[in-house]
Amino acid sequence: MSAEELRELLSEEAADGRAAVLVTHNVEEGAELATHIAFLRAGRFVHLAPRAGRGPAQVGEDYRNAIA
Repeated sequence: MSAEELRELLSEEAADGRAAVLVTHNVEEGAELATHIAFLRAGRFVHLAPRAGRGPAQVGEDYRNAIA
């Protein structure tokens, strides 16, 4: 239930032109909510790009490749 409420809140904020930073280890779920994706490895960004139509499975694959 909390996850659904968070989704609704983030959608409302985006509709109002606001930005939010969501940090999660659940890459696939985060990808569903994101407009841009960033991956960290050892405290450094190893990937930062617009989601650009990539679905959760593709973002998950990109994540695994980036942190390998």
